[in-house]
Amino acid sequence: MRFAILAFLGGVFVSSFAIPVHGQAVQDLVPLGTPVAASVEPGRPSAVGILIPGGTGGISFSVKFAKGAGLDPEFAIRRPDGTLLDEVALRVAGVALSVSPKGIKGKGLPAPESGMYKFVIRGRNGTSGGYTLVTKGKATKPPAVAGNLADTSQVDEIPLRAASGSLLTLALKGAKGAPFLPEVTVVTASGVPLDLTGFATTSLGAFALRAFPLPWFGDYTIRIRSLGGTGGYTMKT
Repeated sequence: MRFAILAFLGGVFVSSFAIPVHGQAVQDLVPLGTPVAASVEPGRPSAVGILIPGGTGGISFSVKFAKGAGLDPEFAIRRPDGTLLDEVALRVAGVALSVSPKGIKGKGLPAPESGMYKFVIRGRNGTSGGYTLVTKGKATKPPAVAGNLADTSQVDEIPLRAASGSLLTLALKGAKGAPFLPEVTVVTASGVPLDLTGFATTSLGAFALRAFPLPWFGDYTIRIRSLGGTGGYTMKT
């Protein structure tokens, strides 16, 4: 059984952003709340990817330009669905935004969908320089997943998207009166299982994974099956 959930701005507007950035490669990709340093090259937009869980609200962000950078910035955010929100669209969406050569500040960015949000900066008239982006927000925890293992051949799957270095914590608990022995594996998008040795513990009716560092950004799958016995369970991430 595959659960159709992802364990991990309103309005669509035509952007006036001067340089197309749909295919712009990100200079870095980090989870929400992790400061990141990047730079704007003359005539080219700079994009930093921030991985944000869906349902997160009240996100704030600030961009501090390096001393002597001299940037005259244009700013936009590209959502995971590809929609580019320029400064006008962000304000219409309810973001309190200020953009100037002194820096960029924003508050109240909604993130209804999970995925990578590209924070894009371009220097007008060929201006360039380094900057540091800081994001803040309280991520909404994904709901617990409930399942039932009817036999030892059944494998339940939970899709997961994460940034490099994200720490994965899982807690599986069998339903009352369901003393099965769980086996939980985490596999990459290519189907390669990760070695959870030293981070995972298994007992009758329970499994726990604590602060396992995922090796890279991308899609993973959590697989659950029983090595013996049957019954229901709940899984929290």
